[in-house]
Amino acid sequence: MKIERARDFLAEPFPRGYALGIHAFAKVNLGLQVGRRRPDGYHDLDTVFQTIDFADTLYARPRPHGIRLHVVRRGPARLAGFPVSVGSKNLVVRAARLLQERYRVRAGADLLLVKRVPAGSGLGGGSSDGVAALKLLARLWGIRNIEKEGERLARTLGSDCAFLWKGGAARARGRGDKLERLPVLMREAILVVPRIGVSTAAAYAWLDAFRSSKDLTASKPVHTIDALRGMREAESPASRAAENDFEEVVCRHCPEVDAARRLLVEQGVGSVRMSGSGAAVFGFLPRGRDPLIRFRRLRRTPFDVVLTRFTRFGSLWCRKGRPARKRP
Repeated sequence: MKIERARDFLAEPFPRGYALGIHAFAKVNLGLQVGRRRPDGYHDLDTVFQTIDFADTLYARPRPHGIRLHVVRRGPARLAGFPVSVGSKNLVVRAARLLQERYRVRAGADLLLVKRVPAGSGLGGGSSDGVAALKLLARLWGIRNIEKEGERLARTLGSDCAFLWKGGAARARGRGDKLERLPVLMREAILVVPRIGVSTAAAYAWLDAFRSSKDLTASKPVHTIDALRGMREAESPASRAAENDFEEVVCRHCPEVDAARRLLVEQGVGSVRMSGSGAAVFGFLPRGRDPLIRFRRLRRTPFDVVLTRFTRFGSLWCRKGRPARKRP
């Protein structure tokens, strides 16, 4: 098991030859409740999003024409999650083409994505990368009015992208894009990442099948979430956490997720829950003790552990320092 602090990733130097860089923060769901399937095929959601300082980093440099994306997997993403496409399905590429079409940009860009947030972890890494690409390329190409249209453009990339444009904390309903901004309560959390990925489509299918078998599809409404209250009460491991409707069915199909959840509970972490549709699990750290001392004893556990903090932002510009040294 590898244990890392999320903030250490933010101090990595610029790769040689790149002009701009931006950190794309992940998110966790402080609670997630799923309503019935709608006629358009989507489900109604009621969730509380919160950004954390665990991030991918996207770099850009000018190119005469075309978009070229290179992905390097580091940190937990080296062993966890799904492979990352560099083609048209990647939200970074989609964001670049959206800007080119919307603002009639003829220039291109070389993009380097340092991927640390695993795909299929329920942490919104791909969505955050797409939103960060909008900001990064707007600066690279001199698009000045991106702040006025950015959230609207982000919404076209994905349901949680509108939230990630600003980040912080927000309650989201509908498809996840009807936002009510909330105050950020600065907390530390421990994140456990199993070395698997969970498909969001599969998680919805498992949930629908489970509810059909229990005759719950028509009767389960979208509930109001008291996730912030659960966070305040997280000093005690016995405190009742806000629910995630995916958690039970994902743990049934993916024993690694259930094992990660039980690991946090056994180590005395408060308000343990799964983020999104999985596979990452997190909990709030007790105050006044070394947060990682217990986890350092668990060397053989097949997980990555990241100590992370809540943030008020969806992204952060990189500070340009010394170029990275080439590895032998």
